[in-house]
Amino acid sequence: MTDAEDRWDGSEYADNSSMQYRQALEALERIDIGLYGRVLDIGCGNGAVTKYISEQMPPGQVIGIDVSPSMVEFAHQQYAEPGRIDFQQMSADQLEFNDAFDLVCSFSILHWVKRQWDVWSGIHRALRDGGRVLAGFQADHEEFWDAVSIVAQRSRWKPLLTDFDDPYNHWTREFMLRCIRGNGFYIERFDEIIGDEYFGTREALADFFCSWVPAARHVPAEVRQDLMNEILDLYFQRVDSELVNQAGVRMKRYIIQGWKR
Repeated sequence: MTDAEDRWDGSEYADNSSMQYRQALEALERIDIGLYGRVLDIGCGNGAVTKYISEQMPPGQVIGIDVSPSMVEFAHQQYAEPGRIDFQQMSADQLEFNDAFDLVCSFSILHWVKRQWDVWSGIHRALRDGGRVLAGFQADHEEFWDAVSIVAQRSRWKPLLTDFDDPYNHWTREFMLRCIRGNGFYIERFDEIIGDEYFGTREALADFFCSWVPAARHVPAEVRQDLMNEILDLYFQRVDSELVNQAGVRMKRYIIQGWKR
């Protein structure tokens, strides 16, 4: 990825990622981070979760990687500590580590990566024998993606999205099981969680979606909110009143725990 192709903004993401942070900590509660001396955080984003992991560890090192130069730059400026916390630009499906980590974590990232087989083979290589993996990511947002697809075909937006290739993937449980087991992992636990996330106001929900929804990141910044307003108009017509009144979204997500065989 070049800087020109980087549609992420580390600072904007930091302002709109409290849900992702909370969900990562929920997953991390399932393990004792203090047992691991060297940890890899795949898709570290703004680096806040990587920092949290380091605070729970004994003397050791955690490395956060992200494909976005903006994310890595922001994380490095905010949280890097020589010998303790490091950040590198790297794609989840092109890991460059071998037998280097006791634990590999990944949160709110795997739905972005098309080459899942390469992701899991890379994680297997990166882990030491018996190393653990903990991953959490989104699988679907009820009615929202249908609203995005419909609005994207409208006359105002279609010309701006003609060259748009949506990088967001909706992985099924069955597909993920094949990828993980097929790359030499034993799965200890695979949870499918469906729950509502409330943002309180329509404006807060729009800011959240504008910070990461691919179609919104693809159009010029000056019309991004206009696009999202049309999407939310349609979305709120398709969901129940509780989600409308509390500016919420119903999502399905996975939390996966396993170890390298």
